[in-house]
Amino acid sequence: MDDSRFELLHRGRQTIGTLPALPLYVCALAVAGLAVLLFDDAISGQLVLVPLALLIVYCALRPSGGWDTFATFAAPSIISNVANWIFDVRRLWVALPVLAFALLMLWQQDRDDRRARRLSSAPEPPAPL
Repeated sequence: MDDSRFELLHRGRQTIGTLPALPLYVCALAVAGLAVLLFDDAISGQLVLVPLALLIVYCALRPSGGWDTFATFAAPSIISNVANWIFDVRRLWVALPVLAFALLMLWQQDRDDRRARRLSSAPEPPAPL
C-alpha cells in the first residue's frame, strides 16, 4: 500500500490544518468581496469559488472540528440566501449580523484549539509520592 498520500495528509494536518480559522476566513471574505466589487457577476461568481475551495481544503485538513468550521464559514451565505428567498430582504442586511456571529464563533474555536494544543504539548505532571 502506498503510504506517501497518507504522509502528505498527515503533514497537511500538522501544517495547514493547525492554522487559525479566523484570519483565513477574513482573507477569503476580502478576496470574495474584491472579486464582487471589481468584476462583473459572471467573472466574480467564478472567482468566489477559489476562496471557497481553499476553505473546504482547510476544513478537511483540520485535525478536529472541520465540519463545525465549514458550517461557520457557510452560515452567513446560506442564511442570507434563504432569508432573501423567503422574506425578499436584501442579503447583505441579513448576512452582516450572521457574519459577526460567525467571526465570534471562529475566534472562540481558535482559542479552544490553541488551548488544546498547549495542553497536549505540556509535559506530564509529576506523579505524587
